[in-house]
Formats: sequence, structure tokens, C-alpha cells
Amino acid sequence: MLEFLKRKKRDKARRQRYAFANGLLPSAFFCEPAWFMEILRVDNRAFLLYLWEKAGKTVGKGKKVAPGSWSCEFVTLEDSVSVALIAFPEPRAMTDPFFVAAVCRPAGPGQEQEGIARWFALEYNPQLGEFGGKAFFCERTGDGTHLNVAALAETTRDAFVAAVREMLEPEPDLRALQLPDFWDRLPDDQRASIPGPTSWPGPRTE
Repeated sequence: MLEFLKRKKRDKARRQRYAFANGLLPSAFFCEPAWFMEILRVDNRAFLLYLWEKAGKTVGKGKKVAPGSWSCEFVTLEDSVSVALIAFPEPRAMTDPFFVAAVCRPAGPGQEQEGIARWFALEYNPQLGEFGGKAFFCERTGDGTHLNVAALAETTRDAFVAAVREMLEPEPDLRALQLPDFWDRLPDDQRASIPGPTSWPGPRTE
């Protein structure tokens, strides 16, 4: 019975982390990108705690799960693009993020500058372990579509920011940041279970 209760608690924590990082956070961002960025600047801890508790309510009753030790910083890229970079505790389960990034630039006066609202994440995937990696670089769109874009060689902040920066280019190329020859070395029987990047054979949705 004790082991069952522990397993149930771990499952609730996993589902709450997923609902928080992969559901409520990007949904709040795409609902109103400029407002999302501003509230993170004003009091990111209070806002993240609010969404964390809301995520807990969506996964059912039970003992409250302690919030994570998140951190939030802002990075300014070229052409006045702002990035809210949120770092998460060490991942414990599939799809737990190392980082997420809200990328925003309001449209300029008279639409001279195109508006940008994009969401990226670096998500843990233990299936990459045998290839020397452990994370997929992903993009989530405003309609909820999830794209696994690349298997990154590193899980550092700088590698993630570099991938985000590259994805904003007209023709992004993440080959320099990927695991060396990852898709070429992947056995055929595993290709079906691990979604590929845009270069092989095209982004798969989840």
C-alpha cells in the first residue's frame, strides 16, 4: 500500500509538471504575449506559482506538490526581439523541460515590423542516452501543435539560446547544434518511436 501511494504521488507530480510547463505556460503566453512578458518582468515568481497551483487542480485531488526552483531572465536578441527564458529543476521524466523560452516582439507602428510570438522548449528524453544526448529542442505553436525540431548535443543555457536564435532566421539550420550524425546512427526500429527533426523526415506532431 505504501509503495502504491508513493507511486501515485510521483505520477501526480509528473502530470502536474507537464500541465504546468507544456500546457498552462504556453497557453498563457499565446493568449496575450505582450501581457505575459510584462507580468514576468514585474513578478515572475508569483505568476509562476499561480500557474503551478492551477496546474495542480487540473490533475486531481491529493497532497500538494511542492513547486520547483524556477528562475527567469530576459534576453534581448536582434531586431528588438525579447526572450523570457525560464530554467527548470533537473528533469525527472520524459518531456520535463530544462528550459522554455517565450519569444516576443510586438508589431511595429504601421505594421512596418512583423510581430513575433513563438514558444520553444528543451525537453528531456532518456531515449537519447545511448547517443550521448538527453534532450530534444522543441517548438509549440499557438494552436497547441508540438514539434520536435532537433536532438541537441548540449543542454546548457547557451546552447538553448543559440537554438532559439537560429530558429528566428529565415532559413534556420540547427545541424551545428545537433548530436553528431544522430539520425544516421539511429536504428530503424527506433526511428518510429523517436520523432525526428525538420531534416528527417519532417517535423512530427504530438
